[in-house]
Amino acid sequence: MALHKVLNERVGRESFLLLSKHIPDAATMPDSKDGCETSLERTMAIRAYVMGNARILRQARQDYVLPLLFGLLGTIAYLLRSLAEDIRDSRLTVTGLVSAGVRIPLGMLAGLAIGWVQGEQQGDVLNQLGPWALAFVAGYSVELLFTAMDRIIDAFTGTRAAAADGTTGSGDVPRAPG
Repeated sequence: MALHKVLNERVGRESFLLLSKHIPDAATMPDSKDGCETSLERTMAIRAYVMGNARILRQARQDYVLPLLFGLLGTIAYLLRSLAEDIRDSRLTVTGLVSAGVRIPLGMLAGLAIGWVQGEQQGDVLNQLGPWALAFVAGYSVELLFTAMDRIIDAFTGTRAAAADGTTGSGDVPRAPG
């Protein structure tokens, strides 16, 4: 019981509650099966197990959850500004509300993507901003991010240029008007 109290204080209540169902009680661990000769060794083994899981949870939170949430926050900030302008100028339409609803998961996805890219790089200028600030900016400017990605893909595939000149992408066969 003392181990659970110490862990609760050190790793935080939420993390402890997530991990507590996976923590074997030191009093119920058999001596012969776990390879630990003393109670101290069992306690140290449990501590190493818990700390390893806590590191995994913290890393997952930093790499995935927080960039996703900061992307969402950036999207919400943009939507609030945009919707306030639309209401003020009497331009709010159903289409605008639908596009706002679509923008929310796109902002979350953009924040997550920036978190992945930013997590891989070390020592550059963008790293000084932090992945969460960039995730916020990516969520705020979803169109800019996805337009840049479309242009990168188009540079390799030529699909948009082919659509503009009426070809199918191979450059030989014109498309039928439709």
